[in-house]
Amino acid sequence: MTLLRPSKIGPLHLIPAGGSAEAKSLTERLGKFYDTTRNYTAFNEPFDQHIWLRLVADEIKFRNERMIRVLEVGAGCGSVLGESLGLDRSEIHYTAQDITATNVEQLRRKADAVHIGPLKDLNRCFDLIFSLFVLEHVAVPGDFLIDIDHLLSPGGVHIVVCPRYDFPGYVCPSMRHHDGLRLLNWEMRRHASNTLAWCGTGEPGFWVNTDPALFHKTWHRDADAVHIVSQASLTRWHVKMGYRVRRLHPRISGAVDFLIKRLATTSLAFDKSPAAKIRQ
Repeated sequence: MTLLRPSKIGPLHLIPAGGSAEAKSLTERLGKFYDTTRNYTAFNEPFDQHIWLRLVADEIKFRNERMIRVLEVGAGCGSVLGESLGLDRSEIHYTAQDITATNVEQLRRKADAVHIGPLKDLNRCFDLIFSLFVLEHVAVPGDFLIDIDHLLSPGGVHIVVCPRYDFPGYVCPSMRHHDGLRLLNWEMRRHASNTLAWCGTGEPGFWVNTDPALFHKTWHRDADAVHIVSQASLTRWHVKMGYRVRRLHPRISGAVDFLIKRLATTSLAFDKSPAAKIRQ
């Protein structure tokens, strides 16, 4: 039995792989903002990511390979993969990718290679790909994940850390410029839609906010988080593609950490089958 669900709820659109007219327009508007903004602190104020990098470091050490090819997607100022995480930097070839050249000089100091531009323009494979709080900013998540799949070697691992907006009561900041009753209605319908999809076809779907707060108010953190990330949809997509899914557990200290870093944050590892063919 197939249960139908809407493809649009208010400003939210269920974006398919390949995108849509709404997603294309949103991507263009976001690109223009990132290219011209002077007030986007996320480009020049690196957040404390040590707790999440430890998860990445643990995966690198577990693989125990002589030279592991690592790609950081949406690197921003770039991560430091070295002795502070117990890693031998000489055994890691670290490539940093971003869509803007704002921090290219910093990236060149930290990485072995830097790629500024779309993932689809990279023409090499990686053993480990990770992103820290990037997926929520992607306007066409299906295409993003397909690009990752193309770049990941058979037997490789893809690590995603991002907010999970299917956690009850966690409203994405890009939606908070709407009035309470309207927002409540949209959120209830979105959660119901995801539940119906799970009980029916189980097909993954990625909700995207095509009218984020970014375009209405002064920028604040995650006002541009256009992808309303569902951990369930993210998991279903990878299972359908033949991946093994693992939950990663950051080290926490106290109830607030547990709420924010365990319940309201997605931290998953997706293991690609060693027998998988490299898709063309």
